[in-house]
Amino acid sequence: MKGQLILGVISFAFLFKIAICNEFHRIIDGYKASEAQFPYQVYFDVLDFTNLEKSSYWSYGCGGTLVSKRIILTAAHCLDSPKISAVRIYFGALSSNETLFEPGKKRLIVKRKDIIIHEDWEPHALYNDIALIKLPIDVNFNEYIQPAKLPSPTVTYIGSEATTSGWEGSLSAEEKEPVPYLKYFNVSIISIDQCYKAMFRHSYKIYPSSYICIRQSNNSPCHGDSGGPLIVHNDTDSVLVGIVSFAAGGCTENYPTVYTRVSSYLDWIRKNAGEVLNGTET
Repeated sequence: MKGQLILGVISFAFLFKIAICNEFHRIIDGYKASEAQFPYQVYFDVLDFTNLEKSSYWSYGCGGTLVSKRIILTAAHCLDSPKISAVRIYFGALSSNETLFEPGKKRLIVKRKDIIIHEDWEPHALYNDIALIKLPIDVNFNEYIQPAKLPSPTVTYIGSEATTSGWEGSLSAEEKEPVPYLKYFNVSIISIDQCYKAMFRHSYKIYPSSYICIRQSNNSPCHGDSGGPLIVHNDTDSVLVGIVSFAAGGCTENYPTVYTRVSSYLDWIRKNAGEVLNGTET
């Protein structure tokens, strides 16, 4: 389903500039995660045979979130290249170094045919930035691998404290070498109006209600964390409220980060996941 639009006008060219310049997020600063702290978090490599000069056909893709034994949610922009033949998904990992042994790390390869990108994904305006990966077999849950819950369709989560996490974190916006370790930080969720004013700083706007934003802070997502989770913790539940999409201004603490609001796509998720989503609805 398409995100509903709230009142106003915004420059199409400006949004296009965001999409090109951002290169999509890695956690700057933040804290190192501990074993089994984020059991819902996954990352995946993508398989591309089109460049025969590369030393490996596999390259780092994005983050994602496990929401059932066979369903992962991520961002559409992570998977919309026709060059991608398959993805290699890592579960229960702290490091994105594939050769490093970890007791909880599991790996699974998924073919292109099992990737579903939102049919109304708009790459220039960054609307409907959500995709779904269907796993060919059930993932066995344990202390290192557990699903996140889907959110309530009626809760906005404005003002809620949330956690965002990702692997390929730069130490700064200038530092391009990845730190291959799962990192996270906690931040509060702000309203669409607050997000817009902080990001664009003028009064005319067209902004989907299918966005959800986090407040500017000393920490920030940066190049590489796209598709990763924004989680609100309720008692013992980890609720997936957002999927990392984009930020204006590149890797900077001066702007909020925009996530795809998962509650806007519950019908789409259930339709495309089918019966393998059973047991995850809230």
